Amino acid sequence: MAIDFTKQISVRREVLFEGAFYTEGPVCDDKGGVYFTDLTGGAIWYWHVETGASRCVEGGWPNGQARDAKGNWLVCDSKTRQLRRYDAKGNFTGNAIDGHCAGKSVTTPNDVITDSRGGFYFTDSVRHRGYVFYQSNTGEERIVAEGLDYPNGLVLSADEQHLFVAESYANRLIRIRLHGPGDAKGWDAFCELPHHTSGLPQANLPDGLAIDRSGQVWVAHYGMGALQVVDNQGNLRASIPTGIPLTSNVCLLGPGCAIVTGGDAEPGPGKVVKLTLENK
Repeated sequence: MAIDFTKQISVRREVLFEGAFYTEGPVCDDKGGVYFTDLTGGAIWYWHVETGASRCVEGGWPNGQARDAKGNWLVCDSKTRQLRRYDAKGNFTGNAIDGHCAGKSVTTPNDVITDSRGGFYFTDSVRHRGYVFYQSNTGEERIVAEGLDYPNGLVLSADEQHLFVAESYANRLIRIRLHGPGDAKGWDAFCELPHHTSGLPQANLPDGLAIDRSGQVWVAHYGMGALQVVDNQGNLRASIPTGIPLTSNVCLLGPGCAIVTGGDAEPGPGKVVKLTLENK
Protein backbone atom coordinates (compact mmCIF):
# COMPACT_ATOMS: atom_id res chain seq x y z
CA MET A 1 0.00 0.00 0.00
CA ALA A 2 1.32 3.45 -0.91
CA ILE A 3 2.10 5.86 1.89
CA ASP A 4 -0.43 8.65 2.41
CA PHE A 5 1.68 11.69 3.30
CA THR A 6 -1.40 13.68 4.30
CA LYS A 7 -1.54 11.47 7.41
CA GLN A 8 1.01 10.84 10.14
CA ILE A 9 3.72 8.31 9.36
CA SER A 10 6.11 6.26 11.42
CA VAL A 11 9.65 5.52 10.25
CA ARG A 12 11.64 2.43 11.20
CA ARG A 13 15.38 2.55 10.48
CA GLU A 14 17.55 -0.53 10.06
CA VAL A 15 21.30 -0.28 9.40
CA LEU A 16 22.20 -2.82 6.71
CA PHE A 17 25.89 -1.97 6.34
CA GLU A 18 28.61 0.09 8.00
CA GLY A 19 32.01 0.54 6.40
CA ALA A 20 35.13 2.66 6.24
CA PHE A 21 34.02 4.58 3.15
CA TYR A 22 31.08 6.80 2.19
CA THR A 23 28.48 4.89 0.17
CA GLU A 24 26.62 5.79 -3.01
CA GLY A 25 24.73 4.42 -6.03
CA PRO A 26 22.09 2.07 -4.54
CA VAL A 27 20.29 -0.18 -7.01
CA CYS A 28 17.64 -2.60 -5.75
CA ASP A 29 17.15 -5.98 -7.44
CA ASP A 30 14.07 -8.20 -7.71
CA LYS A 31 15.32 -10.49 -4.93
CA GLY A 32 15.16 -7.91 -2.16
CA GLY A 33 18.88 -7.17 -2.37
CA VAL A 34 20.74 -3.96 -3.08
CA TYR A 35 23.95 -3.08 -4.90
CA PHE A 36 25.87 -0.01 -3.74
CA THR A 37 29.27 1.63 -4.24
CA ASP A 38 31.82 2.98 -1.77
CA LEU A 39 33.52 5.64 -3.95
CA THR A 40 37.13 6.04 -2.76
CA GLY A 41 36.95 2.54 -1.28
CA GLY A 42 37.04 1.34 -4.88
CA ALA A 43 34.33 -1.33 -4.76
CA ILE A 44 30.77 -2.22 -5.64
CA TRP A 45 29.02 -4.22 -2.93
CA TYR A 46 25.94 -6.42 -2.77
CA TRP A 47 23.76 -6.81 0.31
CA HIS A 48 21.05 -9.38 0.91
CA VAL A 49 19.34 -10.30 4.16
CA GLU A 50 20.48 -13.93 3.83
CA THR A 51 24.13 -13.26 3.01
CA GLY A 52 24.94 -9.80 4.38
CA ALA A 53 27.28 -7.53 2.39
CA SER A 54 30.09 -8.65 0.09
CA ARG A 55 32.34 -6.97 -2.47
CA CYS A 56 31.54 -7.93 -6.05
CA VAL A 57 33.46 -5.48 -8.30
CA GLU A 58 36.82 -3.83 -7.63
CA GLY A 59 38.49 -0.73 -9.06
CA GLY A 60 38.40 3.04 -9.54
CA TRP A 61 36.04 5.36 -7.68
CA PRO A 62 32.60 3.92 -8.48
CA ASN A 63 29.73 6.34 -7.93
CA GLY A 64 26.24 6.14 -9.49
CA GLN A 65 25.34 2.94 -11.30
CA ALA A 66 22.60 1.26 -13.33
CA ARG A 67 21.88 -2.41 -14.06
CA ASP A 68 19.88 -3.90 -16.92
CA ALA A 69 17.52 -6.89 -16.88
CA LYS A 70 20.42 -9.26 -17.60
CA GLY A 71 22.46 -7.94 -14.67
CA ASN A 72 25.01 -5.98 -16.68
CA TRP A 73 26.41 -2.89 -14.94
CA LEU A 74 26.99 0.65 -16.13
CA VAL A 75 29.05 2.53 -13.53
CA CYS A 76 30.12 6.18 -13.25
CA ASP A 77 33.78 6.37 -12.23
CA SER A 78 34.60 9.80 -10.84
CA LYS A 79 38.36 9.13 -10.79
CA THR A 80 38.90 7.95 -14.36
CA ARG A 81 36.23 10.20 -16.01
CA GLN A 82 34.64 7.07 -17.45
CA LEU A 83 31.38 5.18 -17.56
CA ARG A 84 32.51 1.59 -17.24
CA ARG A 85 30.63 -1.54 -18.29
CA TYR A 86 30.68 -4.84 -16.39
CA ASP A 87 28.91 -8.10 -17.14
CA ALA A 88 26.64 -9.89 -14.66
CA LYS A 89 29.65 -11.66 -13.12
CA GLY A 90 31.46 -8.38 -12.47
CA ASN A 91 33.93 -8.64 -15.35
CA PHE A 92 34.97 -5.35 -16.97
CA THR A 93 33.84 -5.32 -20.62
CA GLY A 94 34.82 -1.82 -21.80
CA ASN A 95 34.10 1.88 -21.44
CA ALA A 96 30.84 3.39 -22.66
CA ILE A 97 32.28 6.88 -22.01
CA ASP A 98 35.99 7.68 -21.71
CA GLY A 99 36.61 11.34 -20.88
CA HIS A 100 34.42 12.82 -23.62
CA CYS A 101 30.79 12.81 -24.76
CA ALA A 102 29.02 14.68 -27.59
CA GLY A 103 32.23 16.57 -28.32
CA LYS A 104 32.62 17.83 -24.74
CA SER A 105 35.10 16.92 -22.04
CA VAL A 106 33.62 14.87 -19.21
CA THR A 107 35.04 15.89 -15.83
CA THR A 108 33.12 14.11 -13.05
CA PRO A 109 30.56 11.53 -14.15
CA ASN A 110 28.27 11.22 -11.16
CA ASP A 111 24.98 9.40 -11.73
CA VAL A 112 23.47 7.34 -14.56
CA ILE A 113 20.10 5.88 -15.52
CA THR A 114 19.00 3.77 -18.48
CA ASP A 115 15.87 4.11 -20.60
CA SER A 116 13.60 1.48 -22.14
CA ARG A 117 15.47 1.56 -25.46
CA GLY A 118 18.85 0.69 -24.01
CA GLY A 119 20.28 4.21 -23.99
CA PHE A 120 21.46 6.04 -20.91
CA TYR A 121 21.54 9.51 -19.36
CA PHE A 122 24.31 10.67 -17.04
CA THR A 123 25.36 13.80 -15.19
CA ASP A 124 28.75 15.52 -15.25
CA SER A 125 28.93 17.27 -11.88
CA VAL A 126 30.71 20.59 -12.26
CA ARG A 127 30.00 23.93 -10.55
CA HIS A 128 28.14 26.42 -12.80
CA ARG A 129 28.83 24.56 -16.07
CA GLY A 130 27.67 21.01 -15.50
CA TYR A 131 26.13 18.81 -18.20
CA VAL A 132 23.50 16.15 -18.63
CA PHE A 133 24.43 13.81 -21.48
CA TYR A 134 22.68 11.01 -23.37
CA GLN A 135 24.07 8.07 -25.32
CA SER A 136 21.69 5.93 -27.39
CA ASN A 137 21.88 2.16 -27.81
CA THR A 138 23.56 2.77 -31.17
CA GLY A 139 26.21 5.07 -29.68
CA GLU A 140 24.74 8.43 -30.75
CA GLU A 141 25.63 11.11 -28.18
CA ARG A 142 23.69 14.23 -27.24
CA ILE A 143 23.88 17.13 -24.79
CA VAL A 144 20.56 17.14 -22.93
CA ALA A 145 21.26 20.16 -20.69
CA GLU A 146 24.25 22.37 -19.95
CA GLY A 147 25.24 25.29 -17.73
CA LEU A 148 23.80 23.67 -14.59
CA ASP A 149 25.28 24.30 -11.16
CA TYR A 150 26.44 20.80 -10.25
CA PRO A 151 23.84 18.45 -11.79
CA ASN A 152 23.73 15.34 -9.66
CA GLY A 153 21.07 12.60 -9.34
CA LEU A 154 18.57 12.00 -12.14
CA VAL A 155 15.48 9.90 -12.81
CA LEU A 156 12.99 9.39 -15.65
CA SER A 157 9.21 9.58 -15.40
CA ALA A 158 7.41 6.32 -16.16
CA ASP A 159 6.40 7.52 -19.66
CA GLU A 160 9.97 8.77 -20.28
CA GLN A 161 8.66 12.18 -21.32
CA HIS A 162 10.33 13.99 -18.42
CA LEU A 163 13.81 13.74 -16.92
CA PHE A 164 14.23 15.06 -13.38
CA VAL A 165 17.68 16.27 -12.32
CA ALA A 166 18.95 17.44 -8.93
CA GLU A 167 20.80 20.74 -9.42
CA SER A 168 22.76 20.59 -6.19
CA TYR A 169 24.03 24.13 -5.63
CA ALA A 170 20.74 25.66 -6.78
CA ASN A 171 19.00 23.41 -4.19
CA ARG A 172 16.27 22.43 -6.61
CA LEU A 173 14.95 19.84 -9.02
CA ILE A 174 14.73 20.71 -12.69
CA ARG A 175 12.40 18.97 -15.12
CA ILE A 176 13.55 18.43 -18.69
CA ARG A 177 10.89 17.84 -21.35
CA LEU A 178 11.77 15.01 -23.72
CA HIS A 179 10.31 14.53 -27.20
CA GLY A 180 12.22 11.30 -27.63
CA PRO A 181 15.31 9.58 -26.22
CA GLY A 182 17.84 12.28 -25.39
CA ASP A 183 15.82 14.86 -27.34
CA ALA A 184 15.35 17.73 -24.89
CA LYS A 185 12.84 20.51 -25.61
CA GLY A 186 13.68 22.81 -22.73
CA TRP A 187 13.45 22.57 -18.98
CA ASP A 188 11.94 24.33 -16.00
CA ALA A 189 12.50 24.61 -12.26
CA PHE A 190 10.25 21.84 -10.95
CA CYS A 191 10.72 22.25 -7.20
CA GLU A 192 12.83 24.37 -4.85
CA LEU A 193 13.78 22.30 -1.82
CA PRO A 194 13.90 23.29 1.86
CA HIS A 195 16.94 25.32 2.89
CA HIS A 196 19.19 24.54 5.84
CA THR A 197 18.94 27.12 8.62
CA SER A 198 22.70 27.76 8.44
CA GLY A 199 22.31 29.40 5.03
CA LEU A 200 25.36 27.50 3.76
CA PRO A 201 24.91 26.04 0.25
CA GLN A 202 26.82 22.87 1.19
CA ALA A 203 24.24 22.23 3.93
CA ASN A 204 21.61 21.70 1.21
CA LEU A 205 22.76 19.90 -1.98
CA PRO A 206 20.08 17.54 -3.32
CA ASP A 207 21.83 14.40 -4.53
CA GLY A 208 20.38 11.06 -5.70
CA LEU A 209 16.77 10.61 -6.88
CA ALA A 210 14.16 7.86 -7.15
CA ILE A 211 10.58 7.89 -8.41
CA ASP A 212 7.65 5.84 -7.13
CA ARG A 213 4.62 4.39 -8.90
CA SER A 214 2.52 7.49 -8.28
CA GLY A 215 5.14 9.74 -9.86
CA GLN A 216 6.47 11.20 -6.62
CA VAL A 217 10.20 12.00 -6.66
CA TRP A 218 12.24 10.98 -3.62
CA VAL A 219 15.27 13.22 -3.11
CA ALA A 220 18.35 12.34 -1.06
CA HIS A 221 19.10 15.74 0.48
CA TYR A 222 22.82 15.51 1.24
CA GLY A 223 23.40 18.28 3.80
CA MET A 224 19.94 18.00 5.34
CA GLY A 225 20.32 14.31 6.24
CA ALA A 226 16.83 13.69 4.89
CA LEU A 227 14.66 12.35 2.12
CA GLN A 228 12.37 14.96 0.57
CA VAL A 229 9.28 13.57 -1.16
CA VAL A 230 7.92 15.76 -3.98
CA ASP A 231 4.61 15.04 -5.72
CA ASN A 232 4.10 15.16 -9.49
CA GLN A 233 3.06 18.81 -9.28
CA GLY A 234 6.32 19.83 -7.60
CA ASN A 235 4.86 20.17 -4.10
CA LEU A 236 6.84 18.99 -1.09
CA ARG A 237 4.85 16.22 0.61
CA ALA A 238 7.24 15.00 3.30
CA SER A 239 10.70 15.45 4.82
CA ILE A 240 12.01 12.24 6.35
CA PRO A 241 15.20 12.20 8.49
CA THR A 242 17.38 9.29 7.35
CA GLY A 243 19.73 8.93 10.30
CA ILE A 244 22.66 9.52 7.92
CA PRO A 245 24.19 13.02 8.35
CA LEU A 246 25.33 13.20 4.71
CA THR A 247 22.65 11.40 2.70
CA SER A 248 23.83 10.59 -0.81
CA ASN A 249 21.28 8.50 -2.66
CA VAL A 250 18.09 6.42 -2.53
CA CYS A 251 16.37 3.51 -4.24
CA LEU A 252 12.92 2.10 -3.53
CA LEU A 253 12.39 -1.55 -2.61
CA GLY A 254 8.63 -1.15 -2.66
CA PRO A 255 5.82 1.07 -1.35
CA GLY A 256 7.03 2.63 1.88
CA CYS A 257 10.45 1.00 1.77
CA ALA A 258 13.58 2.97 0.83
CA ILE A 259 17.27 2.09 0.81
CA VAL A 260 19.47 5.09 1.62
CA THR A 261 23.24 5.52 1.28
CA GLY A 262 25.75 8.09 2.58
CA GLY A 263 27.82 8.50 5.70
CA ASP A 264 29.10 10.69 8.50
CA ALA A 265 31.78 12.35 6.35
CA GLU A 266 33.72 11.98 3.11
CA PRO A 267 35.69 9.84 2.44
CA GLY A 268 34.07 7.98 5.35
CA PRO A 269 32.80 6.28 7.35
CA GLY A 270 29.69 5.27 5.46
CA LYS A 271 26.56 3.22 5.87
CA VAL A 272 23.48 1.85 4.15
CA VAL A 273 20.11 2.19 5.91
CA LYS A 274 16.70 0.70 5.20
CA LEU A 275 13.74 2.97 5.98
CA THR A 276 10.30 1.42 6.39
CA LEU A 277 7.43 3.92 6.40
CA GLU A 278 3.92 3.20 7.64
CA ASN A 279 0.82 5.29 8.21
CA LYS A 280 -0.11 5.48 11.87
